[in-house]
Amino acid sequence: MLNRRHIRVKVLQALYGYLQAGLTNVPAAEKYMVQSAEEIYRLYLFQLSLMAEFRHLAMNDKQEGKKKNIPSLEDLKDSNPFLDNPYLKTLAENPDFLQLLSHHKVSWSAYHDDIHTLWRKVKKNEAFLTYMALENPSPEQHHQVLISLYTEEVFQEEILESIYETINIHWADDLYVVNHSLMKTLKSLGEKGKLKLEKLYKDEKDDKSFMVDLFRKAILHNDEYQEAIQEKAKNWELERIAIMDLLLMKLALTELIEFSTIPVKVTLNEYIELSKHFSTPKSNTFINGILDKLVADFKASGKIQKTGRGLLDA
Repeated sequence: MLNRRHIRVKVLQALYGYLQAGLTNVPAAEKYMVQSAEEIYRLYLFQLSLMAEFRHLAMNDKQEGKKKNIPSLEDLKDSNPFLDNPYLKTLAENPDFLQLLSHHKVSWSAYHDDIHTLWRKVKKNEAFLTYMALENPSPEQHHQVLISLYTEEVFQEEILESIYETINIHWADDLYVVNHSLMKTLKSLGEKGKLKLEKLYKDEKDDKSFMVDLFRKAILHNDEYQEAIQEKAKNWELERIAIMDLLLMKLALTELIEFSTIPVKVTLNEYIELSKHFSTPKSNTFINGILDKLVADFKASGKIQKTGRGLLDA
């Protein structure tokens, strides 16, 4: 689920908070950073459990419909494609998944009104209405409706974004990686009929080590890298350089110098891409220019030395 780019985002967020708040307790900041990264798995569970919550609401609708004084033909129908959806049943009734939801305290009960509002939108969705009119949906149709509802109604839904921001301020930045992983889960569910949850880390030990080391070493060399950047940005007063630009360049320098197995081009491309999302429109050009000068100097002085995979673009 977490790729190296998103790990860099987590380090960027943590470094910003640490330096801007004038903190001095590095271990505490590290712990908070790692917890923030691991909270992404909880967001993944929230998103994945949403369709099961809709199924629960559909069950309530069915029961309420039968209680009407004059129920409609739809209310009286025994079959309901959404309730009978085998993939949705696999998700909603999986004991391991339900245990995970309980363990991570994932519940929609506090957001009852918002989820009902979203459910009403889902019931008006064209793909959902077409699906509900089917007498005997095929496995492909059962699977496709879940894909359609997520892509058309769930992803980037403002109601959900508002809920998630109240839970964790960083989740708005985490949604894209979670939604990508969720689609992989749904694809696997459709292919195998079994729920296969994504892992948070590809390699937990290696990825956590990268995250913590990048954060620690950026703090350790903060003043040194700030001086190096200032020297190459002679036409700019330090106060005029965007804070995020400074942080991105400091992290890039940390990675260039301290992580010998990461190719120079990979590091430069990653932080220039991050600048497009987290800084000003002209930041990528500015950052690229400063880093190019520093890389040339550091290579000449032997400060940047790459080994193994780090030599790929040498």
